[in-house]
Amino acid sequence: VFFKSTVLLKKALDEATKRSEIIAAIATLYVTIVQANVKERTYELLKGHDLVQKILGQKGKIDDVMERLPTAFAAQEERKKYREFLDFDTLTERLRNTNFVSIEFMGVNGEWRLARFIVKSRDAHRNAVDVLYVVRDITEEKSRELMYQKQLKESMERQAQMKERELLMETHLKEAQLKYLQAQINPHFLFNSLNAGAQLAMMGDADNTGIFLEKMADFFRYNVRK
Repeated sequence: VFFKSTVLLKKALDEATKRSEIIAAIATLYVTIVQANVKERTYELLKGHDLVQKILGQKGKIDDVMERLPTAFAAQEERKKYREFLDFDTLTERLRNTNFVSIEFMGVNGEWRLARFIVKSRDAHRNAVDVLYVVRDITEEKSRELMYQKQLKESMERQAQMKERELLMETHLKEAQLKYLQAQINPHFLFNSLNAGAQLAMMGDADNTGIFLEKMADFFRYNVRK
């Protein structure tokens, strides 16, 4: 019996050790880990760098530190959305139909962070009670994402510029073709017009000849202005 109990105890210890190692490995992904109780609005800091430890301490009340977090950790333009994300008054409702909520934000030094509330336990009404607040550094990932977006935007702009140049060249080509046709047609038209005027003059129809020449003058004056 003693031997069997020892074996079972060792097995349980090994499993507990393995779970602890897994949790420790996962914890390395995060720069900050906080356990909080939504109903009691309390927290306990499990992991955090010096500034986090200075602001939060080891334990405390959420309401005592809430206003300091956005200013301490988020860039000026990110503070409003970060403050809304941290709001414990709306957290229960946001976690009602999901096990986590996340936000990406830029830190005060230009670094990028991914913050997440993860449900740890719920009450009988499925309301979140205990949650983990974790923060991960995603600066490298975000830099690659922003670089890709920049390259994609530049590529699209280049394509748009090329399309614009093609349309412009096509327009110039059509204009050149039209002018070329006009250059071919105008001498023939002018010759035929003058020949018609000469025939009217030889027929002695002075009135019609004058009207014809006036109309022709108006026509060429219009084309010259155009």
